[in-house]
Amino acid sequence: MLTLVRPITPYIISVHLVTRITGMVQCEGLRKGSQYPFSADDTSVMMGVDLKFTDDGFAILTMNNGENRISTPYIRQLQKALDEVERNDNCKALLTTGEGKFFCNGIDLEWLKTANKEQFFQAIQDLYWRFMYFSLPTVAMINGHAFGAGANIALAHDYRVMRNDRGWFSLNEVRINVQVKPETIQLIRITGPEAKDLGIVDVTTDISSLEKSAKNLANLALGPTGIDRDMLQKMKQDIYPRITSNL
Repeated sequence: MLTLVRPITPYIISVHLVTRITGMVQCEGLRKGSQYPFSADDTSVMMGVDLKFTDDGFAILTMNNGENRISTPYIRQLQKALDEVERNDNCKALLTTGEGKFFCNGIDLEWLKTANKEQFFQAIQDLYWRFMYFSLPTVAMINGHAFGAGANIALAHDYRVMRNDRGWFSLNEVRINVQVKPETIQLIRITGPEAKDLGIVDVTTDISSLEKSAKNLANLALGPTGIDRDMLQKMKQDIYPRITSNL
């Protein structure tokens, strides 16, 4: 059975060994996605998010909101999709991807100018940890550019599969003069093969094989007998404890 371990942790530990990566981690108090109720502006239909369940037991969550930039309303849509996945008892793993040239192009900075920033940054941290503690194996299918918050979303998955011919992976906030919380890693933009060499992604492949490769990773994690959801979530919480810090 393939062990469920994210490469983000050894990266943080060995940060000084890789000149292209710097950073530290700070975690905040756990909050479930369901604690963010939908506003009157939200509809019962998820906007900019497609969710389908395959016959072989996978949930495929596709962000299809243009560049898939993150805002509080979009986080609500993603949380709603994750709720749907966890309600499906026949689903064995979650695959998350984007559409077109973007996996996710980070925070919607124009929207953020007039938004409630405190609420937004709490919501986005909760989204990261929702993925981190998800009760099923998770694989990010990085179909295109993953910048800033998009890269963090990918890192919050158990595994990452990235196309080998196009797309950048980058935690680029420092390049665009955006102050970030210290739990992010500053990383210049790199290609899929470079991300594979650094251990950030597990597999690189052509775009037509992303889903197949992602399913293979998930099936290896599940093993022949599968994994109990509650036990898997508890194991993730033990491996990646979320603590409160005033940093």
